[in-house]
Amino acid sequence: MAAHAPRAMEDAVEELLRCNQSIGDGLPRVVTRDTGLGGTAVAEGDLVLVEGADHDPAVFPGPHEMHLIRRTGPHFALGVGRHYFSATFLACTHAAVAPSAVLDQTADLRRPSPPEEISWRPGWGKRTAERLPALR
Repeated sequence: MAAHAPRAMEDAVEELLRCNQSIGDGLPRVVTRDTGLGGTAVAEGDLVLVEGADHDPAVFPGPHEMHLIRRTGPHFALGVGRHYFSATFLACTHAAVAPSAVLDQTADLRRPSPPEEISWRPGWGKRTAERLPALR
């Protein structure tokens, strides 16, 4: 069994969370008063989709690229403020330990096609692959 570096797996989990948020196409919000957003006028009653904070190039260099060894800073994947997911530490620990156990058991698996050929389920709130074929 191969041993995996815990910190490297934690970094990979954080980067996956940052890149692959489960909020689908954004969090819909209705504007409650006329305001500006990113230099654009937004009127009361308009619908806006909150997304993109975890892809800010000022915070994450190359924000649309996934780097599993990136030391990801704070992100919003699991909420923020009063909407912060209270079991974040437990969820992230579990998410870092589980892949290590799977990798230990499946070290000889290989992907039969490139990642860009993965088919994703449309219309789900969570990003889910239709299937992930693997070969031994």
